Amino acid sequence: MRKWINKVLRGLSASILLASQADAQSVEERLLSEYQQQNHLSSAYYLARLNHARGDEAQALRWLKLLVGENWQAGINPADFPNPSPAVLDNLGRLRKLMKESVGSSQNHIVIPVADLYPESLAYLEEQRALVIGSLKDGRLLNLSATTLSDLNLERADWGISLGIKYDRQENLLWVVHHQAQQGMSMLTALTTEGTVRWQHSWPAVQVGQFNDLCLLDHSVFLTDSTGHQVFKMDKFKPDLVALVKPGELLAPNGIACDQARQRIFIADAIGLYQLTLNTNHRIAAVTAPKQTPVGGIDGLYYWQGELIGVQNSLGSNKVVVLNFITQKAVEVQYYDTEDPDLRVPTTGFIAHQCFYYIQNSSMDATPVAQEQKAVNEPIIAALPLVRDHVCPSLIDPGLAWMTR
Repeated sequence: MRKWINKVLRGLSASILLASQADAQSVEERLLSEYQQQNHLSSAYYLARLNHARGDEAQALRWLKLLVGENWQAGINPADFPNPSPAVLDNLGRLRKLMKESVGSSQNHIVIPVADLYPESLAYLEEQRALVIGSLKDGRLLNLSATTLSDLNLERADWGISLGIKYDRQENLLWVVHHQAQQGMSMLTALTTEGTVRWQHSWPAVQVGQFNDLCLLDHSVFLTDSTGHQVFKMDKFKPDLVALVKPGELLAPNGIACDQARQRIFIADAIGLYQLTLNTNHRIAAVTAPKQTPVGGIDGLYYWQGELIGVQNSLGSNKVVVLNFITQKAVEVQYYDTEDPDLRVPTTGFIAHQCFYYIQNSSMDATPVAQEQKAVNEPIIAALPLVRDHVCPSLIDPGLAWMTR
């Protein structure tokens, strides 16, 4: 069972690896419970994937037919259901036709000329007009400008894989979440923009499962732990962690966004979306969305002018979701880039100049730990305008012809 669960849940983060058979069973039990008690269609989608990976076609069809009957509008990722039988393929086709229409699409694509980069994280240094790109391979952390493609940490053999990056304007630092699998260490490093370590700390697996992403609020850092199903708070430059949620409240939390004005954070896990207001004793509350367009399975998550922007890459089709609050705890959902042929395991990004820039093609399904070996494409960064009729700037001057298309 562990192998099937890992195969299904791998898309929930860069590298979710469940620790034991008991963990695998508890995840499936949690999904069943979420559907039975809350009627969450996101759980039904994962259960369809799980049973298909297991080879239980009857159960996979049961969940797929349920999604058809419930008017599931979040789309289908064919990669979630490899080698489908005619019956499975028929239901996938029906679900594809039910998908909610895309509102718009990205522009100003930047192609990075490194085919085996496997980018998972992205940040922007505005003064330098440079992108910082974190890789799932060889501990690479690249700095990309109009004239330079350089590595910020070539000599750090113990770096592991880079999972989340945020630029801290207040400190003029890059905060990077990375994971050293061989040593079982989750790590957080504060780097200068030149790549010098300002602060670093490691936490063993007995304390932290695997940090995945982070956001910054005042003098605090908030981190998601995807395999520990937890969210932590810590003061900058201090290693003490404070757990913010109770056991069982979240399943594989990934994307996280901070709202400075209202002192709250938003967390996306496998099932849905939650908000945690800091002046209410860290009480967590679900953010509801229409049943047919669930908001779980979001990798990168960002708060901007009262909206949430996320990259949904493990629940239905790959897409960008924009969530508009209609009440304090409810959102309406808009989809973008659902028809873009370049979408292949999109991951994270950043917001600048009224646009959302994000990694559109990570080729993460072709990494050495992937279940099936596939061709690796050059990574693509796309720009999605967040304001009508707005044209997104390229951010880095196109001094090299291969950089834009």
